[in-house]
Parts: sequence; structure tokens; C-alpha cells
Amino acid sequence: MRMRGLSRSAERKAWRDMNRRCSNPLLRCFKNYGGRGISVCERWRVFENFFADMGPRPSPRHSLDRVNNDGNYEPGNVRWATMKEQARNKRTTRMLTYAGRTMPLIDWAAEVGMRPASVAQRLQGGMSVEAALSTPKTLRQLGEHTSQAKMTGTIECAAREQYRAGGISMSRLAKSVGVHENTMREALMGITWGHIPNPITSDHTKRR
Repeated sequence: MRMRGLSRSAERKAWRDMNRRCSNPLLRCFKNYGGRGISVCERWRVFENFFADMGPRPSPRHSLDRVNNDGNYEPGNVRWATMKEQARNKRTTRMLTYAGRTMPLIDWAAEVGMRPASVAQRLQGGMSVEAALSTPKTLRQLGEHTSQAKMTGTIECAAREQYRAGGISMSRLAKSVGVHENTMREALMGITWGHIPNPITSDHTKRR
């Protein structure tokens, strides 16, 4: 591809925007780039060098992404990446360690079949990482599928975790298991399964 034909190309626009956000303090995004000390290497101040190193943009869905978010725009630290790929590489990406593996929250959510927002809500509600990723999305997934379902130790523990995490009422929780609301209340307070630790206090259940 001739350089003359790249004068108004997507690659040149990406190069121009890259330089501007690192050098123009009048831009709103400057604080996240030049304001943090991020700069463009000397070689890439020339578009031809930038294009020789980066090559054509793979598709309209791709844009420039720094592999190390604290590093500069320079060969070896910049790639063409989709928005989905970049979402996994942000400074604000929350990393979770579970079962000996560390991945972004969004990847763990996909692996366990949950929405990222649901996992985040569980963690914000006080659930441990292990509980947030291993507790079934709904208590019916524990195998209680009929209106005659009975509380078991496993279901009760999961119910407490889900109730503490918030976002679900006592009646909805009871309905999801298939038991009466009073039965669920007693289970959460440790009346039916007193040997299971960390019951919910009566004041806590009344507030909901």
C-alpha cells in the first residue's frame, strides 16, 4: 500500500490520535495518557515508521491498544485489538484468583455461565471469590426442581450466601427453591439446620 493512499486512512487517524492524546493537554483524555507520563517513542513520531511496524488495521473493529497500560506507545507494546480484547486489558480490569488460576472477572463469568454484573454484585455483597463463582446462579440448579423441595445443608448454605449478597427478596429466594417463605426464613436463621454456621439474624431478615 502506497503512503500517498494512506493520507486519510484509518491507520493515519489512529497514529494522529495517538500523538494528540499524549501531547495535547487541552484534550479531555490527556490526563489518562500524557498526563500519566505516557508518550510516543521517537521512531513513531513519523507515520511511515509507525505503519511499517504496525501494518494495516485488521478490521474496522480494531484500534490501538497498549499491552502494558503503564508503558509507552512503542514497538512491542502496541497491538491492533478489538474492544472486547481491550476490555480485558484495562487498568480498571478486576482480576480474580480461583482454583489456582487468575483471570479477569469477565472471563471467569463466561467460564461459569454468569453475567459479569452478577459476579460483581455477589462480590460487592460480601461473597468470597470462591462462593461467587461456585454458587449456582439459582438455587434450583442444586437439583431441587419441584414444589416439594426440602431444605438441605448445601441449599441452605447457598441460600445464605445469595441472601447476604443482596438483590433478592426472601419470597423470591423461597420460590426459587420451592419452599414456603417461613421455611426459608427459619433456614436462614439457623432454626432448621442449626449445625450450619453463620445464620442470618432475625433483625436482618425482618428488614427484607
